[in-house]
Amino acid sequence: MRDIQQGEEILYDYSSTEDTDDVAWGIDWTEKWRITCKCGSKICRKEIRVFSLLPHEIKDKYYRAGALMDFIVAKHANDFK
Repeated sequence: MRDIQQGEEILYDYSSTEDTDDVAWGIDWTEKWRITCKCGSKICRKEIRVFSLLPHEIKDKYYRAGALMDFIVAKHANDFK
């Protein structure tokens, strides 16, 4: 979402690309799916979860920056009006 300098470490928010809302084997994975993040960034939320569970401010920031995949924008179109 900004220019990257040669040799600079890149950190990536996987929550911006994951939006599973499947129910399988009687389990709602939307709430249960989570991964502990160990990237070490000062601004890390320490947990990777589905996009729909991100704070609205973060979702809106990614949307306004054009940093979301088309399927997420389409799925959450009403959230960005």
